[in-house]
Order: sequence, then C-alpha cells, then structure tokens
Amino acid sequence: MRERWMAAAAAGLVLLFGAGPLPAQAKVQKVSKKLIERAEDTLKATEEAEKQLEKVVERYGKLIGGKSVKSRQNEHGKVRDELKKLESRAQEVRERSRNMESEASKFFQEWNKGLDGAEIKRYVQAMK
Repeated sequence: MRERWMAAAAAGLVLLFGAGPLPAQAKVQKVSKKLIERAEDTLKATEEAEKQLEKVVERYGKLIGGKSVKSRQNEHGKVRDELKKLESRAQEVRERSRNMESEASKFFQEWNKGLDGAEIKRYVQAMK
C-alpha cells in the first residue's frame, strides 16, 4: 500500500514539475482534441444549416407575397430547391453530431479509466 502511495506521489510531483504527461493523460488529451474538433465541425454545420433555413423562410415570404400566379409558380420552384439544400444541410448536421457523440463517448471512456497504480509505478520507474 505504501509503495502505491509513494508511486502516486512521485507521479504527481513529476506532473507538477513538467517531466511530461503520463501515457493515459496523453491519450485523454488526444481524444479531447478530437472531441473539440468534432464539436467545432458540428457548430459550423449547424450555422450553415441555420443560414439555409433563413433562405427558405425568405423564399416562402416571396412565394406568399407573389402578385401573380406565374411569379408564385417561379417562387414555388425556388422554395423547393432551397428546401432540398436545407435537407442536405440537416443531414450533414446529424452526421457531424453523431461523430461528435462518438468522440465524446471515447473521451469519457478514457476519462473514466483514469490512471491505475501500476501504470503510475511503471512511469515513475521509467523516469529513474
């Protein structure tokens, strides 16, 4: 028991004084970086979908406000085209969201693993 405590204390000191990350810590950092990238991708896709939704709403306004049947028919085609683009953007958001959720799952699995005493002890011994 005392050896585990000493190994943990030594590993803590090593971390404090910058001897580099423990292997598990490095893995958590790597997974964390991927999670941030996926979150940024999802946010970007969501913002693009939001802009596309604004275009659809604008086209609907023109469709409803059309003066003649011909202008309404033209706008109807444009609304349909914008809706197709919106559906595509929505699919992209769903896909990126699934990717982000997958990375979040990996991150929390690594987080929950934490560091066991044996890994700390091996790391401290390697530092000697």
